[in-house]
Amino acid sequence: MPSEEQIAIAITNHYLVTAPDILIHHDFGSGTKLSISQAKRQKALNPRRGHPDLMIYEPRGKYVGLAIELKREGVKIAKKDGSPVSQHIKEQNDYLEALRKRGWRAFFCIGYDDAVKTIDEYLGIDTLKIEF
Repeated sequence: MPSEEQIAIAITNHYLVTAPDILIHHDFGSGTKLSISQAKRQKALNPRRGHPDLMIYEPRGKYVGLAIELKREGVKIAKKDGSPVSQHIKEQNDYLEALRKRGWRAFFCIGYDDAVKTIDEYLGIDTLKIEF
């Protein structure tokens, strides 16, 4: 099963071929092992927790851009009652909600196919799947 990083790389490669002009950015710091010094600098530069993994800086319709919190296949984000499975997921959901209030489309996506489908629908493009 591919990791979030492998999925993110596959998404980037997919759009380099199918939509090379879109402005796409992945949060490299997400999930990266940092030294104590680096972690302190990262926290000072980015004090809010929950920033999405993937940002697409392309306005469409009434939206200023698309934000995706990417999860690997099989990851659960909500309990049966609909509440977040962890404090970390809650923070991510809160950040996505704050972006929505500011005019962004913002979602959790589980795996490569879900992310590509979400991005393609947002951008209004019909792309070919590139397997990884």
